[in-house]
Amino acid sequence: MGGTGGLAAARAGEGTRGRRALGGAPLVAALAERAAASPLRLCVPGHGGGGYAPSALRRALERYGVWALDWTEVPGLDDLAWPHGPIRDAEARLAEAFGADGAAILVGGSTAGILAAVLALARGGRVALGATQHRSVYAALALAGARPVFLPEVADPETGYSLGLTEAAAAIVERERPALVVVAHPTYQGVAATPPALWEAARRTGAAVLADAAHGAHFGADPRLPPPALAAGADVAVLGLHKSLGALTQTAALVWRKGMPEERLRAMLRLIQSSSPSYLLLASADSASAAWAADGARRWARAVDHALEAAAWLGDEAWTPAVARDPTKLLWLRPAAGAGDLLAVLRAAGVEAEYADGRAVLFCLGPHVGRRGVERLRRAVRAVRSALPAARSARPVPAASPPAPPDMDMLAALAAPGERVPLAAAVGRVAGDFLVPYPPGIPRVLPGRRLSAEDVAAVAADLGLGREVQGVTPDATIKVLRPERGAGP
Repeated sequence: MGGTGGLAAARAGEGTRGRRALGGAPLVAALAERAAASPLRLCVPGHGGGGYAPSALRRALERYGVWALDWTEVPGLDDLAWPHGPIRDAEARLAEAFGADGAAILVGGSTAGILAAVLALARGGRVALGATQHRSVYAALALAGARPVFLPEVADPETGYSLGLTEAAAAIVERERPALVVVAHPTYQGVAATPPALWEAARRTGAAVLADAAHGAHFGADPRLPPPALAAGADVAVLGLHKSLGALTQTAALVWRKGMPEERLRAMLRLIQSSSPSYLLLASADSASAAWAADGARRWARAVDHALEAAAWLGDEAWTPAVARDPTKLLWLRPAAGAGDLLAVLRAAGVEAEYADGRAVLFCLGPHVGRRGVERLRRAVRAVRSALPAARSARPVPAASPPAPPDMDMLAALAAPGERVPLAAAVGRVAGDFLVPYPPGIPRVLPGRRLSAEDVAAVAADLGLGREVQGVTPDATIKVLRPERGAGP
């Protein structure tokens, strides 16, 4: 443990020197420092530092450089808000590549697609969803004035991770008749196990189904991967092209089937997306979909082979639940006193994991990894086992409960006057913001929720594990609403 602290101090010193060398640009210096370390990137973005970069964009960058390709809406380059030229053609090819009837390129990440879809399909209505959704889904509900109808999920008894919705979810959809059903396809841990009865219930009741497939753009490339979201039964899906298909960060796609209101979806996208999109991002989406159509099956078959090889030598420390799941999301069951300590040892061994939460470490083994990468990961695992002696037999840290419904409108709570108080003093107060461990981005607390002792304890446990929690300042204060005159605490 002391070694990791010394390493952090040494790197902090290097970072200070690097910032001075780069003219006081701290973010540039931090990026340069990370690039110089050249870790094995087992995290998003899925290009892995260029090892799985789409070839068309790579060739253009090698020939012309970044600055020459960075344009705005000049004649001949089309307009993302009203595509009619090369952007329209790129979106048509993207739809074909992913088996969709329509598609739109997103330069605001998967979040932009989720916001636009919920606004287009469920404004002011009810939305059925499992509670363990990404914060972008809850942000969309807040903006759309939509009311959540929570669907029950199956929890893995060993880890507490969601194994998908229960069979009872279909009956709730039949009874509540929401305008929209949102499913994770897959969850952050790679589970893609929506019960078939749920898709059928949505069709019978006329509810559209939105799949958050931010981590599943590569599905369908190999029979050992789950089916793509639209093939599984979704009407609309958000695909994170940067997460698994090699596009630049912040690049995604919204795809849909016939019958979806395309004009309304595009109108909402015009509200959400930038009016000055990066043409580098647009080009990376175009190039990634072309590469996916050309050799996605071959590249991802090898990625699955390597992931299964790594799972085999992890043995019973690999999470292998008996549900449909993406095997390239390798979860190493490694409870530890501090997730930050565990990640620090991995970084010292040259590996950047996606995240750790006290129950497991998540590695994303995409096509960029290869056999050498798998062996490099194996050496890093040995280093962790040596530096942090096994706690595998210890009881895993229990998963905190999914966020409870808020007690007031979320958007109103976000906009209301508030004050910052220590986390420990917030019990009984109304949260004025999301409290979200990131990653994976599933809220512990929603804005407008009157905080219980359990809510506060769950957030404190995340902080105790060394995890970042959005909404909590470095001095451990959070925003709560000011009490109304004559009201409670």
